[in-house]
Formats: sequence, C-alpha cells, structure tokens
Amino acid sequence: VPADCDDPGPTPLIVQCVSEGAGSVGTPYDASMVATGGLPPYSFTLTAGTLPTGLSLDPVTGSISGVPSMAGTFVFT
Repeated sequence: VPADCDDPGPTPLIVQCVSEGAGSVGTPYDASMVATGGLPPYSFTLTAGTLPTGLSLDPVTGSISGVPSMAGTFVFT
C-alpha cells in the first residue's frame, strides 16, 4: 500500500474574523482574519465588493486596518 493512501489530505479551511466590532469614521480600526486547515501559506484578497475608504486588507496577515473616512454599510467577500 503506498504511503499516501494513509494520508487523509488537508483539513478543511476555516477562516474566522476577529474584530473589535463596528468601526467609526475617524477612529482607527483593526480586524484580523484567522485561518486554520487547508494548505498554508495563506493569502487574503478581496474577490467582490470594497472596503470603506481608509481601510486596507493585508494579503499576508489578513488584517483589515486603517482609519475609515466614510460611514455606510460595506459588503465584501
């Protein structure tokens, strides 16, 4: 039996968002994406929607941070 037949492969990828809640215009904001499972290293990117002006996503750490300069509801993937 080949050795790789006993290998179940990667575990399912799970991504959790750890945030300080809703942000406020002009107030520093930081939220982190925590990934487990799958096949590291992980890479984070927006595939749909936009972040509020003033916030950015770090593609390596998954951190969304900055100082938002506009209010509203922002939906993104």
